[in-house]
Amino acid sequence: MKKLFWGLISLFIIYFIIQWSFIYFSKGHKIEYEITEGTNKFHIKEEFKANQEKDLDSYYITISLDESEFSYQVFDDFNKESKIVKKILYYSYEDDKCLIPIFKGNQFLFDVLCYDGNIYNYYHNILEPSHNLEIFVSNLEKYGYNEKKWINSSKKIIDNNNIEVYNNLVNNHYIGVSDYKGINIINNNKIKEAAIFEQDIYQRTISDFVGKYYITADYTGINDFNSFKVIDMVNGETFNITSLYTISFNSYIFIFLKFLKLLSTCLTILSLFLLIHIFQTSHFICLNI
Repeated sequence: MKKLFWGLISLFIIYFIIQWSFIYFSKGHKIEYEITEGTNKFHIKEEFKANQEKDLDSYYITISLDESEFSYQVFDDFNKESKIVKKILYYSYEDDKCLIPIFKGNQFLFDVLCYDGNIYNYYHNILEPSHNLEIFVSNLEKYGYNEKKWINSSKKIIDNNNIEVYNNLVNNHYIGVSDYKGINIINNNKIKEAAIFEQDIYQRTISDFVGKYYITADYTGINDFNSFKVIDMVNGETFNITSLYTISFNSYIFIFLKFLKLLSTCLTILSLFLLIHIFQTSHFICLNI
């Protein structure tokens, strides 16, 4: 009898280990379920993606009611469990429809999301919310909603070149914003203009941001070009790359970024390769920066 008992216990342990291993090492799940709140029946699509090579584990949630859809991406850890939406609070008046999901553990991970028939907007980004909507939001406190958490406390510190910078930027990160003469580099709450053209160029279709570089065709020509202008957003330096071919401005450009890592016991070499494929000439131009 004891052997039978311990044998059953062992089988249960093995079963739970297999189940746990399947959940932990799986690529995720995709399920659908419903939550009923009063007369509203919400349809929920939940897709969990895990163990992806370049992506963090996350849930993709779509909540539907009639013809309205509200979508979320959740990076919080729910131990890879399913059906993480536990309750839905909903507001509807005329064209305005607002929703806030409550996740497992009575967590509010998002502000109230509203849809007016044209655009989606979070409640605290709405300039003039209706009185009825304000009452709805104030009543959420009894469910555990903390309105102060979602109030934007950032302050504008720079207003330059029609760009407003607030004090919520991540340190040592670089943002490039193109303008008619080049780009504006935003870093550590500062704006630096990097001009590469003397005259305004209103359309630069052959251009892109690649890693820390901004690269664009030399638009000083009329119909074609044979060089690229490059801006290093970290140090602000500019340089040219000359092509062996004359390229028409009526071209299409695709830029791919490839990192080659050569590892040794004491050294990592990082190489950046920029491949530009110009369909117009059917040539491959390989740039090594």
